Amino acid sequence: MKRGKMAQAVAIATTLLLIVLACSFYFTSRSYLDQIQTITLPGENGGLTVGAGELGENADAVDGVAIHPENVKDVIRTLRRPAEYQYTALVTQSYHSLENQTQVTAAVKGERCRLRITPADGGQEKNIILTPDSYYAWLSTSSPQYYQGSRGEYSYDEAGGIPTYEDVLELEILEAGYTERDGKACIYVKAAHPVDNAMGAGLMVEDTYYIAVSTGLLYGAESQVGGLTVYSMQQTAYQADSPAETEFVLPNGQTVQTGA
Repeated sequence: MKRGKMAQAVAIATTLLLIVLACSFYFTSRSYLDQIQTITLPGENGGLTVGAGELGENADAVDGVAIHPENVKDVIRTLRRPAEYQYTALVTQSYHSLENQTQVTAAVKGERCRLRITPADGGQEKNIILTPDSYYAWLSTSSPQYYQGSRGEYSYDEAGGIPTYEDVLELEILEAGYTERDGKACIYVKAAHPVDNAMGAGLMVEDTYYIAVSTGLLYGAESQVGGLTVYSMQQTAYQADSPAETEFVLPNGQTVQTGA
């Protein structure tokens, strides 16, 4: 065999060997995560021990990774998130003895989101459909009329009065780590900022966010002023199912498509 052809053959063989080794390493690491029964998320008092299966596709992103204010944003960014899912959350806003509660039900399918916002006091249910460009809204009693406009800067969750995991990425983090909330492994983040109105001059808002490790999505949030809770959000149901197309039908029977 000529030297040139021999060198080419050696290069090809070397490349194939590297590919085989890389694949072997990947499947071995996945097999390891599939076989182990628990994962310890490092932290104070021995950390948090959870079943590997409970963390879904994010098990390998947090296995053995300690969380602190300096790296929590990077870890949150690496978490995998579903493209299609449904959830229900309870949002509570409080001011002294006054309290306002709403139930937010969301169906996310690719770049479309359907929201149902239902007041706990029996008020009219508000319906919202969002696409990357458009915003549709109507009340449960307004059929077949609806409003259509530009989506603007709204995120899916913000339209329902809920913060998002993206909000955490903009904060100045004071404290971070792992915690268990309602039996779910979460990354918690604490931050603080001044009250943004004259009535609260000199007071600080203390925010706590909980991000579910298994989904990478916000699971809960709480804001306190002077030790009093003024806002809370808690996810009460979650399904990793693809929403039906009927979720994106307007009162006039038209189905909203991506880019509509």
